[in-house]
Amino acid sequence: MRREPTEIDLNAEIDPNTEIDPVAGIAESALTPVTDPTGDHRSYFVYYSEVGLKRGNRPYFEQCLIRNIQHALRGLGVFGTHRLFGRIRLDQAATGDGDELLRRLARVHGVAHFEKVERFGWDLEPVEKCLGAWADEGGFKSFAIRCKRLEKTYPMRSSEIMIRLGSLVQSRSGAKVDLGTPEQEFHILVLNKEVILFRDRTAGPGGLPIGTAGRVLLMLSGGIDSPVAAERLFRRGCHLQFVHFHSSPFTDRSSIEKTTDLAQILTRHRVRTKMFLVPLGLLQTRIVSDAPARWRVMLYRRYMLRIAELIARKQRCLAIGSGENLAQVASQTLHHLTLLDHTVELPILRPLLTYDKNEIIAEAQRIGTFDVSIEPHSDCCGYLLPRKPVTDGTLEEILEIESKLDVAEEFAEILTRIESVPIGDEDPKAG
Repeated sequence: MRREPTEIDLNAEIDPNTEIDPVAGIAESALTPVTDPTGDHRSYFVYYSEVGLKRGNRPYFEQCLIRNIQHALRGLGVFGTHRLFGRIRLDQAATGDGDELLRRLARVHGVAHFEKVERFGWDLEPVEKCLGAWADEGGFKSFAIRCKRLEKTYPMRSSEIMIRLGSLVQSRSGAKVDLGTPEQEFHILVLNKEVILFRDRTAGPGGLPIGTAGRVLLMLSGGIDSPVAAERLFRRGCHLQFVHFHSSPFTDRSSIEKTTDLAQILTRHRVRTKMFLVPLGLLQTRIVSDAPARWRVMLYRRYMLRIAELIARKQRCLAIGSGENLAQVASQTLHHLTLLDHTVELPILRPLLTYDKNEIIAEAQRIGTFDVSIEPHSDCCGYLLPRKPVTDGTLEEILEIESKLDVAEEFAEILTRIESVPIGDEDPKAG
């Protein structure tokens, strides 16, 4: 259910002493562990990659990752989150939805891979019982036993464990041993007073936990590219807020509804944030009437960036994000992008700059935004486009045109009409 936008005041002052949570938008109530009423539960191991390379800052990154995991899994009966060396263990009540937990974990940035595990004491007989049951299920013609004996005081060597358990699986399943490219792998971890067994490993998105790289204001359109750019910035640890420019009052609100849907897909079970809605129609009309036609798109985008920078600074964002792709269209030539960079002081992040269009489409399909992106809508930048936009103008030319363009009244009016829409899950059990 969409929430009604509220107007914002760009002139409001922000207290410079206000603390900013690096994982902003996660309610403390969502981080409170629930108890397991039955005593019966499932366990999962979650691994990270880049986080482990952070040396002195590693505890900070691990804590951010844990909070993001807890936020993603709220409502699923997770009652224990334990930071171990190189991994995180999650405990889920038996009544929780295990399949949904795996689906949500696969969207948590900073997670390299994860698996559902079976935990036993050092006695191998219960391990053999579980492994034998898995072997009886069949479905594979070759297998391998992988063992890591992290606790060196365990009385058996890794090779001895693999031979013993491999013989069991081979006799029960009839499958052959293949240590190179087996159809099925069974993993054993020997820890302190505990033996871990698992067979299915799921890849996560990798990257860094959201919130560890600072805030970025992303210019989100209803197209294919900008949602993918948002996903890439999320993957690098950025906490995103969104801004969407529409041509109200000359077009309908279809682009607003579509972009809101895209933002909800991108943030689901990840973070609570906001999107700013900026009506650009009045400014576009003045540009169309008073500026050379071939410079319209450049002027639209430069004023959009100026507004975005005002919002970004008020929200303490460190950069502006964009879905621009080098030379994909006439308004994204290197000349154009250079002129845009000279518009604002904040850096403009373009994670898709060198992507091939097919790569962008494939990524959009993977993250679930493609079908929404290709729905028709009223495009802000498509409003009153020139037939031949400039592709190689100079900074001196655009500055001269802007000096003769009196849009102060329209610009000020736009700032009073900016709306803010909350983005993110309200119901912790929402799908």
